[in-house]
Amino acid sequence: MKFQSQCKVNVLKSIEMNEESVCFPISVDRKIGLTFVDTPANFNASVLQSHLHPQEMNYYKGLITDKRIFSYMIGRYVAKRSVSLLTEERLLERIWIDQGILNQPILRYANLCNHQVSISHSGGLAVGLVYPESFPMGIDLEVTPSLRKANLIKSYMTESEIMLAKRIIFPFNEVITLLWTMKEALSKVLRVGLTTPLSLLEINKLELSSKGFVTGSYTHFTQYSSYSYIGEEFISSIVVPKQLAWDGQEFKQLFHSFSQNHRVIGEN
Repeated sequence: MKFQSQCKVNVLKSIEMNEESVCFPISVDRKIGLTFVDTPANFNASVLQSHLHPQEMNYYKGLITDKRIFSYMIGRYVAKRSVSLLTEERLLERIWIDQGILNQPILRYANLCNHQVSISHSGGLAVGLVYPESFPMGIDLEVTPSLRKANLIKSYMTESEIMLAKRIIFPFNEVITLLWTMKEALSKVLRVGLTTPLSLLEINKLELSSKGFVTGSYTHFTQYSSYSYIGEEFISSIVVPKQLAWDGQEFKQLFHSFSQNHRVIGEN
């Protein structure tokens, strides 16, 4: 059974950032929240301090490099915006995005129990997903790399995955990156990051959907399906339980809107 989207959209456009959030149902009584944010070159992530929970602020004060500060701040922000969308919480500092022993994000917010978040960012574009724990999900976003970097990524793929990539009619660097985002997204579902052997996350199927995205499945984790989206300079994959009737159009529209209008920052 497919559930039609009843999207609630928030758009914030300022000198600093452009963002959009959307929520839609995945079952009769469950929703997910999704936020995309793009940042300009030389964006000062410290301006987001006011949105930090006290526990987050303590961690933030120990960060030194600009790269780590940006990663931490923008990741927390997109996750909180997605939580805010589902709960109508206006004060983001009340929401705590903790981190586990493997640095995985953990949602701690009393008004949204039994939910978790998945975060990704690359090239100045960031995405945050909040979902019910009963529907485990993961998301990844990557800049489309140069052929040199794509060949490096290829070295982490199995022979069967490389054969799969050759059957999809997209440029080599795009398909290889698509495979990588599929693995990253699954590792977030499993909450192991990339600490596990990548061969365990092997992909055994890729198909180009008539709706314009690529669907995939896994050799060892047959209970999950992936949906991948190729933009002009970005590629993103989301992994969901196979039983979930994922339409994919809401995500596609939002992803393409941001990926086509965003200029890659500091990558490639």
